[in-house]
Amino acid sequence: MKFRATALALALAAGTTVVAASLGAFAQGKPADAVPYRKAIFQINKWQMGMLSGMAKGDIAFNAAAANKATAALRDASMLVGDAFPAGSGDGETKAKPEIWQKSADFAKAVEMIQTAAKAAAATTIGSKDDIGKVLPALGAACKNCHDNFRKS
Repeated sequence: MKFRATALALALAAGTTVVAASLGAFAQGKPADAVPYRKAIFQINKWQMGMLSGMAKGDIAFNAAAANKATAALRDASMLVGDAFPAGSGDGETKAKPEIWQKSADFAKAVEMIQTAAKAAAATTIGSKDDIGKVLPALGAACKNCHDNFRKS
């Protein structure tokens, strides 16, 4: 189980690069194409945050390499978030609130908060479970801020 979780974490971290590489193609796509694109970004974030939280709680065995890859993946994925909400992409099967486009300056600040927290987390060398506890509060607060203000329940 531990091997499978670590392998999946590494695969998802590598997947961040694939998602990033697809940005050029996405930029030329239709607004509706943004919905599956951003869902992929948030699935990566969900997995990485779940792994870090699980390690911090002791539910998942601590693995420094996996934890550091998780923070790097969160940093990389955070850099894609702002571009994943082009005008006209609020329709369809999405949890994006209209406030993303109605209050675009506020949304940009929320994205910046996520990016700042993710960059700081990735710049921290995770060598122990305690180190995860140092980066999770800012990451969690940034995620919560965006979910509370810009995500439908």
